[in-house]
Amino acid sequence: MRASSAVRLLLSLSVATGCLDSTGAAPLPPVNGPLVDLGCPDAVATSLSPNLMWIPSDSVMRQHVTITLVRMSLTPAACTVDSSNFALYRVHPIFDSITAIADTEYRFTMRSAAPGRTIMYFALNGHVLSTVDVLEASRAFAAAAIGHRGAGNRYPENTLVAMRAGVEADLAASEMDVQLTKDTVAVLMHDPTVNRTTNGTGPLADLTAAQVLSLDAGFKFGKMFIGEHVPTLAQVLTTTAASGHYLYVEGKPQSVISMAAFASLMVQIVRAAGAESRVTLTSVSTDFLTAARTASSTIGLSLEDRSYRTWHQAFCKQIRATAILYFEPDSLVLPQLLPEIDSLESAGVHVIASTTDRPSLADSILNLTPIRRILTDYPPGVYALGKVFPPDSLP
Repeated sequence: MRASSAVRLLLSLSVATGCLDSTGAAPLPPVNGPLVDLGCPDAVATSLSPNLMWIPSDSVMRQHVTITLVRMSLTPAACTVDSSNFALYRVHPIFDSITAIADTEYRFTMRSAAPGRTIMYFALNGHVLSTVDVLEASRAFAAAAIGHRGAGNRYPENTLVAMRAGVEADLAASEMDVQLTKDTVAVLMHDPTVNRTTNGTGPLADLTAAQVLSLDAGFKFGKMFIGEHVPTLAQVLTTTAASGHYLYVEGKPQSVISMAAFASLMVQIVRAAGAESRVTLTSVSTDFLTAARTASSTIGLSLEDRSYRTWHQAFCKQIRATAILYFEPDSLVLPQLLPEIDSLESAGVHVIASTTDRPSLADSILNLTPIRRILTDYPPGVYALGKVFPPDSLP
């Protein structure tokens, strides 16, 4: 696993023609976040891609950013540091210290102030060099995190690269959405149409598998992911097989075939991949879940709903559900629901908090309830990798 406690911003330069000096960088715009401005008049630099950092909010652990410079003077003067902007932001994070290593390397050390997320700006001589996306979240949240639609919002949703990133980040599991093409091939797609996430248009149910699998599911997300295609469920199961990565596979409402037939097809695909022990099928459809249990006595099943309903416990017992996922995570900390959550957990039905993107809410859920799985767009494990990896850099 590529887990790193430091994000290294390497500004490797030469004095060759075409190298930007500090006056060639973009002027410092108004920033809405903590800013560190390094004053080194004789240094040159190029701009960088954003980087990621996880700072455990329940620990005194420090994390740091290292900037390596090329100095143009034979006798460089000491650099100055302006971090006054940090005082304007009470929550994220605390700027702890700066260490100069020779004249070419500066290490900025930070610690957590409170759970949350912020974008930090790093500048040289008043010109922005890079941003770092900083997540302050507890280690308990990191252990509980399930990657939403793969690995959260740092990768294109419902793609193989997102699933591979979830494996690389050692997440507890990844979640995905599955629907059927016109010719009944199970593919990863959240929306009824392909418009939002691909270069195609139209309802998924009107397109054949050949048409859908040719669509680019990465180019709208970023240049790094151009050429990342819509995958089939079978491809995801094969890609994650060696790691044993756990998967929550949602059967989305669709109209190509009945939801009961859809469930039977999904079970067949999972069984053919030898993945019944590491897959939970999830759905809002009771018909889907009932049919899935008929098709398999062992596969994990999870009901989905917005919040707790009185009929949930009886239905989960009927289909021998292993989990139940709630779309409204704030409801899970309501005092009147805690006995119901305890009852579900005692019956072996693990409650999953759906998309929870506030680390503070995640901590409340973990501290006040027996819930130990949380779906999120911001898994700390992904941030601990230090950067977003292109598809050809992931196993």
